[in-house]
Amino acid sequence: LTANPPSTETVEVNANGWDIWDTFAIDPVPKHDQIQQACAKESAASVAVAIKKPGCLFTLNEPYPAPELAPPDGAATKNDSTRRGNRSGKVRSGVSTVFGGSTGSTRLPDQTTGLYSGQTTGLGMDETKKIQTLPTVGEHDTTAPVGAAHSTGRPSTSSQQLSPTETALPTEVNMSAESKAEETIEEILAEAAEPEPVDVMPWKVGIDTPIPEEIHGSLRAMERIVAQNVFHRQHMIYRNYPTLEELAKLDEQRVAEEEEEASGVGDVGASSDALNASRSVGVALEGDGSNDSGAGEVEETSREDNSTKPSLEDLFCFNAPQLTQGLTVTCAEWNRHNQDLLAVSYGDTTPVPMTQGGLVLFWSLKNPTYPERVLRTRHGITALHFSTSNANMVAAGTSEGSVMIWDLRRPTDVPVLRSGSSVSANNDKKHTDIVWETRWVAQGHDKQPPELLVSVSSDGNVLQWSMKKGLEQTLLMSLKRLQNPHLGANSVYGHKEGVIFRKSSGLCVDFPRHDPSTYLVGTEDGLVHRCSTSYNEQYLDTYYGHSAAVYKVRCNPFMSYAFLTCSADWTVQLWTTKPVPGHQADAPLLTFKSADLFDAVNDVSWSPHISTTFAAAMDDGRVELWDLAEKPLDPIVVHYPQADKPQQRRTCVRFSPNSPVLVAGDYGGSVDVMRMYNTNQSYYSDQEQQDRLNAVMVKKR
Repeated sequence: LTANPPSTETVEVNANGWDIWDTFAIDPVPKHDQIQQACAKESAASVAVAIKKPGCLFTLNEPYPAPELAPPDGAATKNDSTRRGNRSGKVRSGVSTVFGGSTGSTRLPDQTTGLYSGQTTGLGMDETKKIQTLPTVGEHDTTAPVGAAHSTGRPSTSSQQLSPTETALPTEVNMSAESKAEETIEEILAEAAEPEPVDVMPWKVGIDTPIPEEIHGSLRAMERIVAQNVFHRQHMIYRNYPTLEELAKLDEQRVAEEEEEASGVGDVGASSDALNASRSVGVALEGDGSNDSGAGEVEETSREDNSTKPSLEDLFCFNAPQLTQGLTVTCAEWNRHNQDLLAVSYGDTTPVPMTQGGLVLFWSLKNPTYPERVLRTRHGITALHFSTSNANMVAAGTSEGSVMIWDLRRPTDVPVLRSGSSVSANNDKKHTDIVWETRWVAQGHDKQPPELLVSVSSDGNVLQWSMKKGLEQTLLMSLKRLQNPHLGANSVYGHKEGVIFRKSSGLCVDFPRHDPSTYLVGTEDGLVHRCSTSYNEQYLDTYYGHSAAVYKVRCNPFMSYAFLTCSADWTVQLWTTKPVPGHQADAPLLTFKSADLFDAVNDVSWSPHISTTFAAAMDDGRVELWDLAEKPLDPIVVHYPQADKPQQRRTCVRFSPNSPVLVAGDYGGSVDVMRMYNTNQSYYSDQEQQDRLNAVMVKKR
């Protein structure tokens, strides 16, 4: 294709050699200006290189108005904002405006020739050049006479006035041109008056603009410093240290006691006389029928009772809605080595998931507002557990049946091992349904490997995973369905239920502390099976007591044959694998239920410090704290975290291993941290712990 040549225009002018010399002559630039221009050029090059880096803090689009000098007389004029707008070159085509630097008035171009009348000395050389190159009204005015100065297509640079004969135009044409110019100027002034939206934070950290590595460490340290200053009081309470207010009160009490000790015997006698006088006044007031003192005594008594009553207090909340986006807290586990590090798993647990993907967030006390590390997965995480021998290894189960293991020393979201991802002959299988729980089982330092990974799923299989060649599984138990006499119509009519599936869905698993060869499995049928790792054909024992699905089974950390179960039948039950005189072997020893509870119990956890204390998380949003040595029939504390907000279903609860603190996750993705007050925090030996729990189990009621 060939294009037509561009249109050209030839203009003849009469010029001599000196005119041409004057046209192209360049004034000499002083040395200091040359240096300033060189510095500006180097600065522009440095800025251009810096802004190309991700996360740069520089912005070329200045969101704030440029500073300007105040007028000499100290009074601002109306056209100040307009002057700033037009100096930046925002002028419509078809009109030109010149603003006087001394008076601030607007000069319109001559309607005939397009020449600018009036003085332009108030503008600098750059502004004058810009104004000379702007189009004028005369360029678009087809009624202008032929031969006018604007016929060359550009305005003249002369500032002299033309003769009256050259500027003479009909009155109607002048009026129309003036009206057009005024309307255009009004539009320009209106646009300049409108404030442009200013971004409060023009630079934001995100996926597209990550934090540069050069300042990542400094920002992390600064963030922790600010967080510790904000949460200083909560951190002191978490560590069971006295706060600044409590220290001030202790100092005041100490000073008062020293002053009393320094006082003489005479002061003691005077104080006793004053005390007797006050008592006589009190007796007289009581005789007069005044009830104020009685009310005050009642209030003081109630305050004393409340001060010694066990309670839970909300400290802070681990919550990052920008990350969780409505996902449910499914599990929470403390790290064995760093006991201030809490790993929390998130996933969509609804029957029809609306949100794909899952998260594992690692929270620390150093920054309760944002996690230390984030692991993202394609499917929701339903189970989580830290390794007992390797603190950097964490295992998780997903909603699509996979088992994954991460090595936290690697800065990546990709797990080091994943079920079904290897070419091993025994590794082409995985769970076909949701993995509800994963547990690391310590076998002892004298055995190889020192620990194994066990998982349970709704597909009815309990699998053991080995890491010798990839992630290889071994079937521990295929959960066979048994009849539950307490479930459904069986408890009323006594007939057998119809069997639809031969396998029973497993929901939870746990191993006794001192016996890794046996384990307990809770099922959807409401039964608890005791199994052996040696063979997978038959249960050792089966425990009947629940009339709904068993959500959690937890062995006591001090007594290996005692365990707790929680169920959707609103109850928590205490069991033992060792026969107790006077109790049926396959029946629960004790059943715990609050009088006002009518919802499922989703999780239960033993205290790592007291053998008779446990906590439970309920469907109605409450967290209950029980101490069987004090009140075996009722909880000592019933607490609703964040009572001022709508209650969310509680999904998990855990005790802190190094502080009198309880954490509870909910359906909305928050993890509440609560401080326990006036609970038993005494130290007991292992034998004393076992004796306390054994006394509760064998007591006749």
